[in-house]
Amino acid sequence: ANGALYYGDPGTNNINFGASAGVAMTPKIKIPQGKSQLEFWIYWDTESGTTYDKSAVFLYLDGVKHNIGSTGSPNSGALYYSGTGSYGSAKKWYHIKTDTSAWAGKELQLQFYFNSGDSAVNTGQGIFVDDIKLTVDCGA
Repeated sequence: ANGALYYGDPGTNNINFGASAGVAMTPKIKIPQGKSQLEFWIYWDTESGTTYDKSAVFLYLDGVKHNIGSTGSPNSGALYYSGTGSYGSAKKWYHIKTDTSAWAGKELQLQFYFNSGDSAVNTGQGIFVDDIKLTVDCGA
């Protein structure tokens, strides 16, 4: 469908509405047999760093949070975490991909998380997520 998942105020195009936090969960997606990959695009225009304006994407399998990579702070097992590693720059679209083949038969969900941490310096646009898809190699 047209549009993207957005965390922010569409009237002012920012997140300047006080300290705030929110989550959104995708519907459950059954991972088919064979080689498969989950991918999505994410954009963040918030404070840089990992102290304030935290955004993350967590992976759930059969309703249970599944840690990807580092479980230490600030990532906490997230598939994606703004301000860390290769995702350190704001105002840029990131294409996130992960192989899901090992989880065939399980139900996958993504949890999109944001927490401003305070009510200061919240004049950025916020967070956008787009083009979430699970692709399967049919072996053709």
